[in-house]
Amino acid sequence: KPCGLDTTFKRSSAYHAEPNGLNNPVICYSKGFKQGFIERSSIASHIEWIGRWKVFTPRANNIGTELNDDNLNAFVASPNTVCTESYLAVGGDLNLSEQSTNNLAIYMRTRFVRYLHSLAKTSHDCPPATFAYIPMQDFTPQSDIDWTHSVSDIDRQLYKKYGFTDDETAFIESMIKPMKLQ
Repeated sequence: KPCGLDTTFKRSSAYHAEPNGLNNPVICYSKGFKQGFIERSSIASHIEWIGRWKVFTPRANNIGTELNDDNLNAFVASPNTVCTESYLAVGGDLNLSEQSTNNLAIYMRTRFVRYLHSLAKTSHDCPPATFAYIPMQDFTPQSDIDWTHSVSDIDRQLYKKYGFTDDETAFIESMIKPMKLQ
């Protein structure tokens, strides 16, 4: 529960379709990319993340399963946003700029990340521990990865950076399909 809000929160009286009548409204993402509004005072944890750039990704996905959709469906969340436990919040503790947050979202679209993520999954649920094999990157313009390139080129940069062989790269590319963007 990144912000202390469970999945049923969107059915509570504290969740509003519009910010009207709220003293200090915050955008709240709930299951299915639905957006509503809540009072800032309703947020129970990670209050410091509210004003920061971060990436939200669904807590459940099909990566590493027999089902077709193997996308992380990560999206950039601007300051003044929170989410229910339907999502994981990534990068809220990193004090990222808007550009660095966009680069983090691009990183999460790579086959490299999605393959490493699949190695730690045992079900559709993806608690934070399923990201254990994914190495942290520098998401700034000074990074050794050029984030201005296409996702497939970033994959190639990552394979080279971590010394993947042609066979290992071909295996990952055969197992994880290209990301479909939202």
